[in-house]
Amino acid sequence: MDDNIMIGFAIKKIRTDKHLSQQFVAHNIMSVRNLRNIENGVSMISTDNFFMVLDRIAPILVFGT
Repeated sequence: MDDNIMIGFAIKKIRTDKHLSQQFVAHNIMSVRNLRNIENGVSMISTDNFFMVLDRIAPILVFGT
């Protein structure tokens, strides 16, 4: 499986497990459409956006807070 598809799948899995909307996760980071494309393996996510999304969906994993 392609790394981009795996990253998108992981983002979607964490987001849905936490009952977070795409609107909430994408807010001030990217468009909802872009997030949807990333989650579906259609688009790649930049490193900066990856860490911002990860901080929003799983802040403990990123900063240990």
